[in-house]
Amino acid sequence: MLALLTLTIALFVRRQTWRVRWEPSATAALALLLVGMALLTRAATDTVGKVLHHMTGHWHIEDFVGHVIILAALASFTYYVLQRLADDEYLGYAFKQWVEYPLTVIIPLMLFAFVASDASAHYSYDLSTAPDDGWLQVYRALYYGASIYLVGYGMRVLLLLRRQAHGSRSVIDLFLLAAALTQAQRVLRFIATAPRHDLQPLAETAQLLETGAMCVMAVGLTVSWCLKMRPYKGLPQTVRGKVGPPPREPEAPAATA
Repeated sequence: MLALLTLTIALFVRRQTWRVRWEPSATAALALLLVGMALLTRAATDTVGKVLHHMTGHWHIEDFVGHVIILAALASFTYYVLQRLADDEYLGYAFKQWVEYPLTVIIPLMLFAFVASDASAHYSYDLSTAPDDGWLQVYRALYYGASIYLVGYGMRVLLLLRRQAHGSRSVIDLFLLAAALTQAQRVLRFIATAPRHDLQPLAETAQLLETGAMCVMAVGLTVSWCLKMRPYKGLPQTVRGKVGPPPREPEAPAATA
């Protein structure tokens, strides 16, 4: 609940960024994370999940959709960071090569493994408590592997951006911290889903890391926008929403990510 609340507050603060250059992908990442995390809750299983089961005959469709939306959120944030390094031509190439194409392969494989598993045939609170079988393990490996890959690529781009940054690097450091927490959470969560009964502490630790990562990311994007709006502090709110942040300084040539 803390993560959902923090994401909601960040979205409210950034509500005027949808038409501001370079900012919509970051705000979209927050919105996608909020929706994806909400679909993974028990309340979603007992409401949306039951409706989808009635329509499709499969349980946990909402969990699958939530996982895909979270992957889309990670991709959207990666696009936001890439914009700061690359020109439009290289941006399109890098995003397709390193983000879009891998997800185009992984998501259908996730769907196949999910439908083939026993989890889709039985009700449970969420996929972590669903009946365990080989296909569910494949599904988890694909999802957590894709998450680790996307966050890892985003960290690589953030490190390149940090080297080229002028002035304060505090916001980039917040993003790197959120990425590191996410990587640790994904690894622990995958280990905790192993078919053993003594891994509950790992699952609880992973939950705390996930909450921390979401909160740090939301704070980082909120601080980033507030800093960009500082030069317009004396202007009316409606004007600030139209002018957006000041033009960025000339950057070094596009880096190879």
